[in-house]
Amino acid sequence: DEMTKNGNGSDKTLEPPTVFVKNMIIGAFRKNTIPMLIVFSAGLSIVLCYNFVGGFQDFLDEVAAFKRRTGPWFAAVGSAIFAGLIPCIFLTIKTQYLEGTLPRMLTLYEFQVYVFYIIYFALNGVQVDLVLLRTMNWLI
Repeated sequence: DEMTKNGNGSDKTLEPPTVFVKNMIIGAFRKNTIPMLIVFSAGLSIVLCYNFVGGFQDFLDEVAAFKRRTGPWFAAVGSAIFAGLIPCIFLTIKTQYLEGTLPRMLTLYEFQVYVFYIIYFALNGVQVDLVLLRTMNWLI
């Protein structure tokens, strides 16, 4: 029967696409549960501190004022650090830990990846600041 044959001619039955997608989503959710909970907890902590810790609201208001003064540079540096550098550091530590080579110097390739992601996310931060946020402000 042709329906039970996969691309290489074996008799193994294929999963319907919906089952495949469902399994991919469940696998991704399981793999990212801890990072998701960390990010969610950090965001919730910021919201709670802003509303219930007196000095924290003033601190964040100062950060907002600093962002308005520095413009796209704030977005570039913030995105480069928090979306480029920090994830690369965690990925490197995780990889080295799993390989049993922790700590070791970065290879040239790893360093190039760091530089690429830092520049990429810095430019992305500027793009979001200049295009998306200013367009949204203009529309409102």
